[in-house]
Amino acid sequence: MASKDVSTFSSRWWLSAYDTAITVPDVKYLENYYVRVTAKSGAGAAAASPSSELRWLPPVPSRVEGVRVAQQYRPGVVDVSWSKVEAVSAVTGYEVHVFSSDTWATEHKVTTTDLSTRVQIPNLVYDKTYWVHVKAVNAGGVGATGSALGVRWAAPVVPAAPIGVTATAGAVGQLSVTWSPLAEWHLVDNYEIEVATSADFSAGSVVSVTGSTGTSAVVVVPNAIRGKPYFVRVSAVNLAGKGSWSTTRQVSWAATVAPTTPSVKKSSLTCRRGKKTRVFVGASCPARWSKVG
Repeated sequence: MASKDVSTFSSRWWLSAYDTAITVPDVKYLENYYVRVTAKSGAGAAAASPSSELRWLPPVPSRVEGVRVAQQYRPGVVDVSWSKVEAVSAVTGYEVHVFSSDTWATEHKVTTTDLSTRVQIPNLVYDKTYWVHVKAVNAGGVGATGSALGVRWAAPVVPAAPIGVTATAGAVGQLSVTWSPLAEWHLVDNYEIEVATSADFSAGSVVSVTGSTGTSAVVVVPNAIRGKPYFVRVSAVNLAGKGSWSTTRQVSWAATVAPTTPSVKKSSLTCRRGKKTRVFVGASCPARWSKVG
């Protein structure tokens, strides 16, 4: 039988065969190869066949391991991280799928186009169980699904009462109010500060309501009166509602003190008349009295 030359148009491979199949060694993934076949005999070589393009794709990546979900107290974003797949898989990126038990269909999908091993998944909500899994991707396709991890946020309850409340009077009509932050699991959205003229905060006694997203506020009290006591309290607010009020603090602005008229000290004299001695008020002794000393 005549032999056949299998050529990749490179000096690396010139192979002869007496069959219709041959194995070409040392090919690399993702490189383009061109192959043509020429029949030869003692009389010479025939024209080469049309060339064929070949490209070897790597096998799909192995399963992603070491998936971790960093659950935060507040929903909306979850951090997902995982271990890098071995280099031999020629990974070009990862797919992170998030699905819920409501539909068992992917609700969120994040695709990376680099070799980073951490992403954030947004738009998650309370009282819903989510499952997260990660797949590696390469030119050969998408790898197998790893173990799914569950994450769920319980709906919030109303927060506790703030503690460490202080109220300090500044300029008349201004109060500086501070308090200690509540723990993260209280899921506080903002705080509410009330100022009243009555310690029971009865209807009509509240003169100021101020909101704050931090743990301090400058509160303006309209038409504040010096010397009058005012009462301050703080509550925390979240999606579930407003929590209990803090301990009440009392504060006031010092009353204006009217200036006093200085007293005029009157002079006095010791006077004598015969054997009698007496003190008189005035600049001189009476008639028939003489000044002593």
